[in-house]
Amino acid sequence: MLFFTVQLYGQNITIESVQSNTSSGSIVLADTCPNASYELEINLKNDSGATLTTSSATVRITVTGTNSGTYIVDYPVSNVLNTATLSLTTQINLQSPGPNTINIEAYLDASPATIEDSRVANIQVDPRAITAPITLIPATTNEQQIVEIELGNVGATTGATTETYTITLDGVAFTETVTASTASTVVQVANALAALINANANYSATN
Repeated sequence: MLFFTVQLYGQNITIESVQSNTSSGSIVLADTCPNASYELEINLKNDSGATLTTSSATVRITVTGTNSGTYIVDYPVSNVLNTATLSLTTQINLQSPGPNTINIEAYLDASPATIEDSRVANIQVDPRAITAPITLIPATTNEQQIVEIELGNVGATTGATTETYTITLDGVAFTETVTASTASTVVQVANALAALINANANYSATN
């Protein structure tokens, strides 16, 4: 009678996410502009059943495409308890525009031929890409939109007939009416209009 002992080995290291993407299939990363120091974040979990000691594992990153290269990252920098997770950030060169495939492999240094877990991510390097959100801060800027309004010659007199002078700012009308029985100089009309405008807190005027 023959007896066989079968041992089942699970993953000692699990890649939980790449750039916050938890997909176990092919990952599509957001486009990036040409960047010689693109930061790739990989989150891993220790499933070995024991403490993962300092520098006892490696992540190998292989880029194929317009920015081909291989990056070896030694980790962890300190002991990682069983079932604990750690975040690893490394820089890769993505300076040339075009498509790239990033193959990420994790293994224990004691058995480098055994890939504990792997992920594949695709990324497009596009000069037009926006790699960071644009933050707009609400603000208002006071601008002098009307520099000068000329009513006529300074010494001229009005009032021979009823005349109406109106200045409209943003839909708000400021009106000075000179009746036929009132003689007013252009300066007086201008001063009256300026006073009406200054009475509104949103505007100011000088003569």
